[in-house]
Amino acid sequence: MGKRKFTAEQARDALLATGFEMLQSVGPAGVATVSLAEAINRSGVPRPSAYRVFGGGELEPQGAFQEQLVLKVIELEPGMDMSVLRRAVDPYLVRANAPDDPPSADQLTDLLVETVRVSADAIIDFMMCDTKSGVYLSAMALVRTGTDSERIERAIADHRNRVAASYQGYYRDLLSAFGLRLRAGWSDTDLFTVFNDATVGAVLAAKASSGDESSSTTSSWLAATFVALTALATEPDPRRVVSADPLAMMSISPGELLATA
Repeated sequence: MGKRKFTAEQARDALLATGFEMLQSVGPAGVATVSLAEAINRSGVPRPSAYRVFGGGELEPQGAFQEQLVLKVIELEPGMDMSVLRRAVDPYLVRANAPDDPPSADQLTDLLVETVRVSADAIIDFMMCDTKSGVYLSAMALVRTGTDSERIERAIADHRNRVAASYQGYYRDLLSAFGLRLRAGWSDTDLFTVFNDATVGAVLAAKASSGDESSSTTSSWLAATFVALTALATEPDPRRVVSADPLAMMSISPGELLATA
């Protein structure tokens, strides 16, 4: 029996699907180790067909394949299911809004710190093992080190916009639950951007470390950053009788957050 024939589109789809499977087996940050030659062997796409699909452009075939694989993964739906994050913080939001036993300002502040810590834990746990998040981080690192790919830069920007839209409702609910509002000059987009950049920085630092940087340590530092950013970006809402006090959160250290984890 002769080899199966592939159209150009079928060959591209088969190679990228195989590349994605390979990513899941080598780890979330392993995009650089996924080779076109191995994808050809696993997918059954004839080598001439593969090189017609990924050859002839500005990049050599391996580079073109990796770029298209990165784009395919980044263009998937935003990675973290918001229901996972909401389930993690819901008990604290319920306590913050208890009508029969409303918390004091100090209790609200403590609850807000705990909510932020739990959020950081959930985000780090997800991003450290999620394939799409690993590819996104690899793409961010490539762009930041001067790799010239306008397509990847556009995909990263589009990805950030989609994720920002998915987080907006969560941030608004969080602020409302603790009687806070954004300070003058801050927007939902600003808040997402600084939280997202802090998250990317924390995970990149953890992955670039020697390996003794534990997930709990990374999440405690991220939580401390989130706490500081919340204090900078928000203030008590004058429409609420009792609100959390963001400025009281500034003295919280990563060590204290790690101790309570």
